[in-house]
Amino acid sequence: MKKLAFLFSIFLMSYGINHSQINLDSCLVAYYPLDSIPIDYSIYGIQGTINGATLDTGRNGFANTAFHFNGVNQTIDCDTNQRGITNKVTASAWIRKTTVNTNVEVILLKYHGGNGSIQQGFQLVLHPGGHPRISGKMGQSSLYGYYMFIADEINVADGAWHHVLGTIDQNEWSLWVDGYHAGTFTGISPNPSLVNTQPLVIGFLNETQEFYFNGTIDEVRIYNRVLNSAEIALLSDQSFIDSTYLVQPDTQLIALPQGWSIFSTFIEPDFPNMDSIMADIVNSVIIVKDGNGLTYWPQWGLNAIGSLDFLNGYQIKMMVPHTLQIIGTQVQPELYTIPLPQGWSIIGYLRESPLSVATVFSSISSSVHIVKNGSGQVYWPTYGLNLIGNMQPGQGYQIKMNVAQNLVYPAN
Repeated sequence: MKKLAFLFSIFLMSYGINHSQINLDSCLVAYYPLDSIPIDYSIYGIQGTINGATLDTGRNGFANTAFHFNGVNQTIDCDTNQRGITNKVTASAWIRKTTVNTNVEVILLKYHGGNGSIQQGFQLVLHPGGHPRISGKMGQSSLYGYYMFIADEINVADGAWHHVLGTIDQNEWSLWVDGYHAGTFTGISPNPSLVNTQPLVIGFLNETQEFYFNGTIDEVRIYNRVLNSAEIALLSDQSFIDSTYLVQPDTQLIALPQGWSIFSTFIEPDFPNMDSIMADIVNSVIIVKDGNGLTYWPQWGLNAIGSLDFLNGYQIKMMVPHTLQIIGTQVQPELYTIPLPQGWSIIGYLRESPLSVATVFSSISSSVHIVKNGSGQVYWPTYGLNLIGNMQPGQGYQIKMNVAQNLVYPAN
């Protein structure tokens, strides 16, 4: 099949068709690259809800760029919006399965097939034996039956990545696997329609809570039109990456001196576990402590802190100076409230630029006993003492409150 897809690509190039002439944005009504979180990059922008599915290595070999489903109870729900789908649709996904399924397993669907007057919708699934299938209903009742085309000769449950795509053009239901046209089924509904009130879901049949997918799913796309053969060939190309939707992560570099200091970040990390945060510099880290006295002590394999919370600051002791790189999404400081309990705590600094410590605490200064930075410099409002000057990005601050308050930083 991959050989056929490759030969088809050569055919396209021989006729002067190239990637730049193909518009994969036209009528794209759901696009879930499934990179870290199920963000929809279509015009609808409907973020999916993860129900237990876990991050996995994606089709291009990068970690945490796809989702794994356990075949028991893990799914992603993408809302009931019809997304302009009436009687035409293209449903596309990359999948990887290491075991042959003995029951139906759902890749994705938006389908209502239960009792009632409307039994309509589409399913992209694996038939028992690892055979891809496009199926569903287009009638106003069970009169017009259940439509499906099964690629009986194709088994994709072999541990490799495969591209599975189904198209519905009114009564014509077609299936493509790895760029190869497996076949078409023609139905008889006089008024074909795919409209229903059920959600678009990934990984199971929501109506009956069954047919859970066991494997990894990547790059889910839905169009409310039928893609042509050139577009399908491009989507099925293992090397194709749609750079239009690549999101570059935000990064903060934090200088950590030898000995003790206090650090914080204005980044919400993609991988917040302290083991991941410190991975690149772990051989230089002696110990990290949070405001509650919990520690990360890599020499002894101890991580009582768990995950980094960007609202907090952390004391750290380094064997040698190093630069800590934190990757993720930069936060908007004005959107977050930092609770300041009575007594001591360690807070983070969420702004990307310096700001006077007196300005930061101006509205609650009467409740502040003292603020200290990692160098021991203090802001002591009762005595009008400010040796800190400006609070700095990357630094954390110990603070002692006379009474509990909340802190919100000004916007960048």
